[in-house]
Amino acid sequence: MEASSQESLFTASSPERKHRKVTLDQKKAAVDFWRSAKSGKRSLSAVMNRYRYVKSVDDLKNFERSVHRGQSYREKATIISCHVFEKFLDARRKMLPVHDNDLRRWAIEKGCEVKACSFRASDTWIFRFKKDYGITSRKITKFVNARSVMNQVDIENAAMCFVHDCREEFEVGGFARNEIFNSDQSGFQKELHAGRSLDVVGSKRVLCKVQSVSATTHSYTIQPTLSADGELLSPLFVVVQEQSGHFGPKVLQEVLTYTPENIYVRASKSGKVSNELIRQWYREVYLPAVPKKNMLLLDSLNTHKNINQSFSSETNSGTRVAIIPEGATGLIQPLDVFFFRSWKAFVCMFSDKVMLFDLDVQLFRRENIIKLQSLVHLQFSAPMFKNFRKYSWIRAGYFDDAVVPFKTPVQFCFDLADYKKCSIESCSHFPFIVCAWCENELCFDHFFTSPHPCGRTANYSKL
Repeated sequence: MEASSQESLFTASSPERKHRKVTLDQKKAAVDFWRSAKSGKRSLSAVMNRYRYVKSVDDLKNFERSVHRGQSYREKATIISCHVFEKFLDARRKMLPVHDNDLRRWAIEKGCEVKACSFRASDTWIFRFKKDYGITSRKITKFVNARSVMNQVDIENAAMCFVHDCREEFEVGGFARNEIFNSDQSGFQKELHAGRSLDVVGSKRVLCKVQSVSATTHSYTIQPTLSADGELLSPLFVVVQEQSGHFGPKVLQEVLTYTPENIYVRASKSGKVSNELIRQWYREVYLPAVPKKNMLLLDSLNTHKNINQSFSSETNSGTRVAIIPEGATGLIQPLDVFFFRSWKAFVCMFSDKVMLFDLDVQLFRRENIIKLQSLVHLQFSAPMFKNFRKYSWIRAGYFDDAVVPFKTPVQFCFDLADYKKCSIESCSHFPFIVCAWCENELCFDHFFTSPHPCGRTANYSKL
């Protein structure tokens, strides 16, 4: 569209009003009222009393010309952009692939509809449109069939209903936030590293050394419990992999000697949680840590299928269990929507730094897995991360609190400002981590040995 088609909304003699915007409908209303007298036109004062944005007869004449031609260039461009974005959202809701040519086609079709036939949706327009609306090219991670798309709509509706019902039950049941909990399992490789690394531009293969390749394919499970008021319960339930499915007498004695107080560890053949382990977690980990009256949100895994019946039979159980609809955990389970991502990022960062510092630590050993998860649990429990922990519930939709800015544990604990030296006097080593409790930059040795500046890791022996 030619630049000359951009109509000035006001006369040149009114510079103080040049930034005011009047829509086409407003212009038409003012002109129709001006022309609605039985003979001739209505007076300017009559029009100005009803339409305050009219300041002169020249305004009315300009409005009349604009109405005759239609929308201004800016108005048409806005209509085109909004239409293209709505088409884009509709296509992605249906999980359809969208490319730049599709955006261009939608824009040109709408341009013809609003009588902007010269509009061609150039590459520059496509670039600016994607930048304005936060759209970028992403790798497709999974292909699904039409049935899955229909099921996704049902899942989203079920998720919305579940959140709505929970919010009502929080209020009707009189549950305080320190009486509402979410618990879930998450699998970790015995040796977990980040999937990305810096490398030279053009490198065709990016290799990364690990201590044990087999450890990257075998896993264990953790099960944290997070309250709605942002408290991380202790101890953390950990299930490690044992070939026999349980600890032998000698191994059990060793495990008890090096297991910190904030860890409750059990074993299974697969490293995953079984029905019996879930019941054990409920009796020995969950119930002792929560108020007698509490509400527990759990996902719909097989281990939780008959959770209401099995848990309600427990002695002195005042737990109200709510099962999240199948397939909706990634949408509305607090631990899944935000929390576990940060937990795994912390473990990856820690493991990568152990490799980079060339430390003599075997990450995949059972005792080191337990101590590492104890470390993560301890750091994530620090008071400074309370807003971070509460955000998981806000993002899942259970509460409408304003989001208070926060740093994640990875951002704080591994953001070493100066890289000068360890905070402990007489130590000249480079710092490895920042303790979230005492905020000291500590080297690896001092972080895991006693005495610790904040006294929080005094029960650790060095990894």
